[in-house]
Amino acid sequence: MKKLIYVVALALLTTTGSFAQKSNIKAAEKLTKASTPNFVEARRLAKEALAHEETKADAYAWYVAGLVEHEEFRKNLIASALPQNQVDEIAMFNLLLTEMPLFLQVYEIEKVPNEKGKVKLKYTKKVKDHVKEDYQYLLNAGNAYMGKQDYVSAAKAFGQFLKIKEHPLFAEDKEVSTPDSTTMQVAYFACLLNYESKRFDEAIEMSRKYRDFVEKKDDVMQVLCGSLLAKADTTAAVEAMMEGAKLFPQTPYYLSNAIAIKMSQGNNDEAVKLLQQAIDNDPNNALYLSMMGDMFTRDEQWEKAVEWYEKSIAIKPDGYPTTHNLGLSYYNMAVKVLSVDRPGKLEEDKAEALFKKALPHFEAAYKQKPDAVYYVLANICKRLGLDKRYQELKELHNLD
Repeated sequence: MKKLIYVVALALLTTTGSFAQKSNIKAAEKLTKASTPNFVEARRLAKEALAHEETKADAYAWYVAGLVEHEEFRKNLIASALPQNQVDEIAMFNLLLTEMPLFLQVYEIEKVPNEKGKVKLKYTKKVKDHVKEDYQYLLNAGNAYMGKQDYVSAAKAFGQFLKIKEHPLFAEDKEVSTPDSTTMQVAYFACLLNYESKRFDEAIEMSRKYRDFVEKKDDVMQVLCGSLLAKADTTAAVEAMMEGAKLFPQTPYYLSNAIAIKMSQGNNDEAVKLLQQAIDNDPNNALYLSMMGDMFTRDEQWEKAVEWYEKSIAIKPDGYPTTHNLGLSYYNMAVKVLSVDRPGKLEEDKAEALFKKALPHFEAAYKQKPDAVYYVLANICKRLGLDKRYQELKELHNLD
């Protein structure tokens, strides 16, 4: 008999704890809606209920917790419209940032069928109204955070805006759910801000999700690649880079980084293979052809480098790096010919022919970047006996 009394007493104690938390939730709601709200105490009571085992999965508790933030945000928002009031804008938007996840959790709890298999959305209707009332201010919040260089909070604000636009609560509400140009811009900035704030997991998720939606797809694709690299997932990064190279062949970022990764891994053959694959897909891409020349330049295979640079020049004659590198390859070939012990007339003639081939390419490169080219160009002119041109370069660049 004593054992039975003990068990009943224990049950009563447990019930009392649960009842106390439910009373706290009701008290928090009253404090929030009072003519003179006490948001500090209401927030404390709501947080206590969300932390308690008996009420942490209670939809009403989450609704009231969100309501506290909502009501204080609205109060500050109204006050900010009056010129005589000075409202802390960042503190106001912090309330909004806290509000949204609390409200959305109500739906997550209530959408689960009860023991009878029924779904009762008791507080979700109120949540939907409040969220729709507030969510567009997340755009203002994001801009305000960006102004303070708080990129983490800005990314969260824009992320919440996108989440609401896509939330099942608003699937039938075309006013909210229909994507527009603003949604496109927010998605773009959300990707960039997550990367900028080193939230790389979020940047990867959002970039994959929105890269085909945003207008500046190239930028978002680079965010994806950069974020994967930051996570040291080089396999996925190279795959993304090769996809980016195919989508945006004129952007050197993708292929150059993919090749750099392979080379850093000591896999030069794979680097050449990747580049050859890109050339096969786009054989008239001057950039890829020039990069293949660079690959052979690294190994000092000047003859092969020349072949690829010549192909690139034939498609795009005015590109500085290729023009300069082609001239440099001919120059290095000439130097190599003369590097033998006691070069004779045969070597001298062969080297002179190579210097002559290098000359027009160095002249073309000089027109674009004289300070980067003048020294070698002057050396070529001196070797070829072009005294007038050599003197010009000597005077222009104070050569000894």
